[in-house]
Amino acid sequence: MQEEIVPIETTNAPHGALIHREDGSVALPVTETLPAKSEEAMQASVEPLPDELEPVVKTILKARHSAYSVLQLVLLIGFLAGALLLTYWFLPRPVEVGELDMRVVGDKLPTPTGTMAVLASEAGKLFQAKKYAECARLVFDKPTALATPWIANLFCETIYEIPFDQNWKEYSKAAFHSLAEMKKNKPDDVRWPLQELKLKSRILLKRGDFRLGAEDPSRQRAIAIQLVSIDSVRRLDRRTGRQNRVIIDLLEAKFLTASWLLSGFAQGYPDDLGDIGVEEREKAYQIAKRYDNQDFLELRREIVRKILVGDSMMNSYFFNGKSRYSKRYLEEELMAIQSRLSQGEPE
Repeated sequence: MQEEIVPIETTNAPHGALIHREDGSVALPVTETLPAKSEEAMQASVEPLPDELEPVVKTILKARHSAYSVLQLVLLIGFLAGALLLTYWFLPRPVEVGELDMRVVGDKLPTPTGTMAVLASEAGKLFQAKKYAECARLVFDKPTALATPWIANLFCETIYEIPFDQNWKEYSKAAFHSLAEMKKNKPDDVRWPLQELKLKSRILLKRGDFRLGAEDPSRQRAIAIQLVSIDSVRRLDRRTGRQNRVIIDLLEAKFLTASWLLSGFAQGYPDDLGDIGVEEREKAYQIAKRYDNQDFLELRREIVRKILVGDSMMNSYFFNGKSRYSKRYLEEELMAIQSRLSQGEPE
């Protein structure tokens, strides 16, 4: 049976017609689709409304349908990109490093000349071969050599690496005297105060093993002074593009940890937020977490171990930004650190 077509009049389709199908259904006529944001579509939308509502609805529709201009889109995208960049720049994030290079970067040093050039060449070869004791002795036996910036810097790098013994005490005395002169001559060069900070860490931290077993007020005061000086060293390091940031972070984290151990010794290392030394310990741990390197991992391990030793049943402790009760968190943290240290390489 053919479909019966009944013509009707429509607003948008003069020749539109209803289609009555054999199954009893009715199809509307096909009409032209209006663009969603066009003036015609808006007019068709408001036609059935009462006269007093039409201008209000039109205003709302225009506000919703207004498109951004090209300039607005460019500015919006630029703003979002800038916001993301600032977030990436300022939020703390892990920094993966390989073998930690403790050599300080500073202003370019003048090349030694004459007899100092020969000595510098010999000392440089010994340093590159990691024959630190021989290198230190070679320079130390020529006291005038430490007036040469290039050699003085190499000497500081060398004695940082050798064992802490009677020789080291002699070497460090000569090094500190040389560094004082270098700081006078180049007060804006981060190299000299940072070399001094490194060498003082050897004395005050006992090479960072943190076996500080007794209250030591004089050592504690000296460490507090070094922590204050770190801020000025960081400012000077901006001239290098913060190339010494890892070294400075390591030294600060170690000094903070030592401050916690020394200040909390007499009170049995209290571990709640607000207790003596806990703020320093937390800051040290957060610095160390930025790096996946043996020196920082070992520091984290010592902190966790110390908290575990001082913890007891039903004791709350503050660690890694939260107050906790269960030892399980510390034990899992320690296992994760041990695992990373056993692998010996960044993730």
